[in-house]
Amino acid sequence: MNVAFYSSQELGNSAERNDFENLKVKLSELKSEVDTIEPKVHSAEERLKAAQVIVNQCKSRIDQFESQAIAGSLPSSIYSQYTLAIESCNAHVKDSNNLVSEYNSLYNEYDRLISLHNTLVLQTNELAKSLGNKSYIIPVPFLRRVP
Repeated sequence: MNVAFYSSQELGNSAERNDFENLKVKLSELKSEVDTIEPKVHSAEERLKAAQVIVNQCKSRIDQFESQAIAGSLPSSIYSQYTLAIESCNAHVKDSNNLVSEYNSLYNEYDRLISLHNTLVLQTNELAKSLGNKSYIIPVPFLRRVP
């Protein structure tokens, strides 16, 4: 986000200038925080997708074993492999669940930052509107990512 503001010296009183300067600083800080967390969200999302592929592969392998069942029982020759496949799948599901928690935590923080940024954008817009100066370039709010 590139935000361009005219000099705060063009604003009316010193309180308005201070408010405007403070909003500019806060918006810049929030942009930095968003820029820092966004790649982490993307990385967690990619790791989660990869983990879900592995879980689906595990489930397919279990389904293959179960398709060999006769009258609801697996042949003893493959039962130990089946048990290992279930244990492996459970471990991958646990890893995937941990990644879901990590992703949700990162995304919730990301969403909080975006919401805070959008609130500050609204405040900046209101301040500019109250000053009646049409020459200010007001920042455009971030759009929320679809989870």
